[in-house]
Parts: sequence; structure tokens; C-alpha cells
Amino acid sequence: MIESPCRRVVGSVEFEGGVVRAVSRSRTPQAIAVAPDRSTHSWMSEALRAAWALPDNAAIRLLVVSENATYVVELLDVPTMVIRVARPGYSDDATHLRSELCWSAALHREIGLRTPRSVPGADGDQIQTLRDPDGVAWLAVAFEFVSGSTLESQPRPQRFYPELGRITAEMHRHARGWEPPAHFRRFGWGLDALIGPEARWGRWQLADLGGTEYDLLRRAESAAVDHVRAGLTTGPADFGLIHGDLRPSNVLADGVEVHVIDFDDCGHGYYLYDAAAALSFYEHLPEASDMLSAWCEGYRSVAPLSSADEALIGSLTMIRRLTMLGWSTTHDLGAIPTDLRDEIVSGAVTVADRYLTDRAWLTS
Repeated sequence: MIESPCRRVVGSVEFEGGVVRAVSRSRTPQAIAVAPDRSTHSWMSEALRAAWALPDNAAIRLLVVSENATYVVELLDVPTMVIRVARPGYSDDATHLRSELCWSAALHREIGLRTPRSVPGADGDQIQTLRDPDGVAWLAVAFEFVSGSTLESQPRPQRFYPELGRITAEMHRHARGWEPPAHFRRFGWGLDALIGPEARWGRWQLADLGGTEYDLLRRAESAAVDHVRAGLTTGPADFGLIHGDLRPSNVLADGVEVHVIDFDDCGHGYYLYDAAAALSFYEHLPEASDMLSAWCEGYRSVAPLSSADEALIGSLTMIRRLTMLGWSTTHDLGAIPTDLRDEIVSGAVTVADRYLTDRAWLTS
């Protein structure tokens, strides 16, 4: 399929001329792409307006595109809620989405986690089904608007990491003791889903790499996988329900308060992987060590964290960097700050070189 300047096709979705469609593809990882002007697409806007009975003067603006297309709803220029539209094929079905909402609501209710509450549609259901012009179903959920700015837009983001570490430990403690309802279903974030041949977000091997870079990353992947497999199990002590994507763009700071958003990637994975995710796209930068140190300080205020755990976080961070390199091959990169976007490949190579030189490069 040939792409024109106003047409983007990635995975299962294309945007062209103000129209968004599902596209049939093979088993390659899927993602949403967006037209260059990132304008709100007419059919989607109309469907969202009807599903939530929004008034005529409500403005619906496309905010960001990643695993989902996320819209902000404004009344008289004041944001009131955010609507997230899942791309077909990513969230398996409504049960999958209800499980996400179930856990995030339980975290808010039972441990006081600051996370946006869902806003039901006009029919009272939390999940709305939209139909595109081709009759393809898109699932949408809405959340109350939360003020604040992402950690990646904050000066010295590491100052928020003691609180982020504490919050993560509270979430892990809740997950270990929580009994999900019978209908609960979320996907897994084992090693195969992160960096395997059919990695959920895409294969890092498809990035634009030179031969030397490829070999370096391959050796780093092998070393990190061996360390994780030797040090962690998939039993309940090490592996359970995690957020899965606690990167700086999914954490909002409003003054001293920290809000966790975007549970759409929550699933079953290594608990320590949440630490690695918190360093996403920063792993190669000088502040990464301070960010991890602050995170560990906060985590230890709630739960134990050994030096062996910290070493495993280093290996999981290497794996996470490869996961995000794969992510970059299947996603629109407009949501990433320009400086970090330009270093996706070179940063991964830097991390691999440091990791192979000293596995404890983040803590030494």
C-alpha cells in the first residue's frame, strides 16, 4: 500500500482526508497513525458527541495518538473530560476494557490513588461502541479531566520520583492482595510480549539500525534476558498485575500532587518492570540514575527493595529500552518531545553499550 503525504498507514488503521478507517493487516503489531494536521475527524467527532450526549457548543479536539486516539472535550474553552478511543484489535473486547476500569477504580477507592474516574456515556455504560463509515467497531471510554502537566514537561522530573516510587509500591501491594472479579481479563507482559518475535508493540529489530548497532543491541538483549530469567520467576512473588507503562508522559504533576493516568496497558508482568518503565526514553541521559535512586527511595518507604532487585531493574531497563525501540517502529512519534524522539535509536545504543560494560550502570 503506497502512502501519500496526507495518508498514513501503520498496522490496523489509516487516516486520510479527514476519514479514519480500519485496515486489514497480517499479525504485525498494530498502531494508530494520524494525518499531519492532527485535526479531529468528522465521523469520530459526531460519534463521540452522540455517545456522551455532548452539547452543540462542546469542542472535541484530538489530543494525542498512541495505542489509542485521545480526545479532550472543552466547554467554553475549559477542558471537562478526556475520551480515549481504542484502535480495533488492541483492546480485545469490552471485557478487556472493563477490567482496566475495574482495577483503576479499585486503586482509587481502596488506596486513594489519584487517577481520573471514568465518565459513563449517555446510556449509563462506561464503554461506548462507535461505528466508522465502514461499519468497524471502535471502543471508547471517557475520564474526568485532571489538571497538571506530564513529568517529561517538568524541569527536573526526578524531584517527583520519590512519590512515584511510593505510589508504585502501593499499587503493587494492592495487586498482590486484590481478588479480581470473575470477569477480569488483561493481557500479559512477559518477555515474549516485550521483545519476542511477535512483541506487542513491535520488534526492535525493525528499527533503522546499522550492523554494528544491531549486534550490540542483540548482545545486550541476550544478557538482560538471561539475568531476568535467572533472577525472577513468573510466580506471584515477582509477577502480577502492573501498570505496565508508567513512563513520564503517563504521570501528571499538579503542584505537589501526582496523578497516574492511562491504565490501558495494565496487565500481568514483572513488578520491577514498572521501575524500568518509569525511565522510558531517559535511560541514556545523566538524570536517569537520579530518577531511579529517587524512585527506589520512595518504593522502600512502603515495601522492601534489595540490591539484587536494583540490579534486576537495570536489566529490565535494558529490555524496556528495546521494547520502546520496537514501539517506535509501529507508532506515531508526535507525542514524544523532539529531543527524546531524535535519540530513540542512538539512546538505545548508548544504553546497550553502558549495560554491557557495567550491568549496574544505573546505580554505580
